[in-house]
Amino acid sequence: MNIISNTLIVIVGLLHIGFFVLERFLWTTPVGHKLFRMTAEQAKLTANLAGNQAIYNLLLALGLFWALSASNTESSRSIQVYILIFIMICGIYGAITVSKSILFLQTLPALLALLSIMALLAQPRMNDITTHPEQPTAFKALNRKPYNTK
Repeated sequence: MNIISNTLIVIVGLLHIGFFVLERFLWTTPVGHKLFRMTAEQAKLTANLAGNQAIYNLLLALGLFWALSASNTESSRSIQVYILIFIMICGIYGAITVSKSILFLQTLPALLALLSIMALLAQPRMNDITTHPEQPTAFKALNRKPYNTK
C-alpha cells in the first residue's frame, strides 16, 4: 500500500509541475491560448496572474516531493495530507468558478492520494520486536477447553 500511496503522490506532484509549465511558460503561446480558451490579448493581460498561480503549483509539487523524501514517515505523512487537502480545496473552488475539468485534473488525483494515505494510517503499526538469541521471549500457552467433536 505504501508503494501505491507514494506513486499517487508522485503523480499529483508531476501534474502540478505540468500546471506550472503551462501557466508559466505556455500561457502566452498558441498552445496556452487554445488550452485555456483565451485570446492572445487576454493571455497577455493575465500573464502575471498565471505566473503567480504557476509558482503556487510548483511549490505544492516540491512540498509533496520533499515530504515524500523525508525520513520521518509520521510527520511527512502529515505534511502530505495537508498539501493534498489544500490541493483538493483549490480544485473544488476551481471547478466551481472556472471549469468542471479541474475537478478531474486536480481534485480527483489528490483525493485518491489522500485516500491511500488514510488507508495506510488506518493499518495497525508494527512493532519492532527483537529477541536475544540466548534469552528468547517467553510465551504463555492459553488454557483452552477442548471442543466438542460429536
